[in-house]
Amino acid sequence: SSKRYNICSWLRDNKFHICLLQETYCTKDIEVIMKKGWNGEIINSHSESSHSKGVCILFAKDLAYNNISVHCDNGGRTLLVNIEMNGVVYSICNVYCPNDVTDRVKYLAETKCFIQKHAVAKQNIYLGGDFNCVESPLDKVSQRFEKSSSTLTQINNDLNLIDIWRV
Repeated sequence: SSKRYNICSWLRDNKFHICLLQETYCTKDIEVIMKKGWNGEIINSHSESSHSKGVCILFAKDLAYNNISVHCDNGGRTLLVNIEMNGVVYSICNVYCPNDVTDRVKYLAETKCFIQKHAVAKQNIYLGGDFNCVESPLDKVSQRFEKSSSTLTQINNDLNLIDIWRV
């Protein structure tokens, strides 16, 4: 609980407005503890286990936005929030991909469908999280890629997403 509190306090003190966290190990019981360190809204996708998964999106208290809708999976791996700020609609999706390559490829394909189904914004989609794979040789020591890397590339192409680190 002190680690969660310290992370939320550090994010708050450094004036982050929107934060995507993965591997939160958050259950409904722990959600109250997380809110003690963060002044704003915390939206969670809970895991059934306190030992794995869990993603959340934190919104700063002073951020002027309207929450349109929230969508999450049953496994604590996917969370999509549609918001409106200054008259612009944004869809923010936070993911935590499985470690196993076969499971990851399947999960990424499901995530693409999840985003297409639930994202209100079609131009302002933000996808972040822990993908457990890389898309570019610049991000990997060896040049070997497994199938999930190409699946991630295909999702980015299909949804017109760009890797912000490559801009």
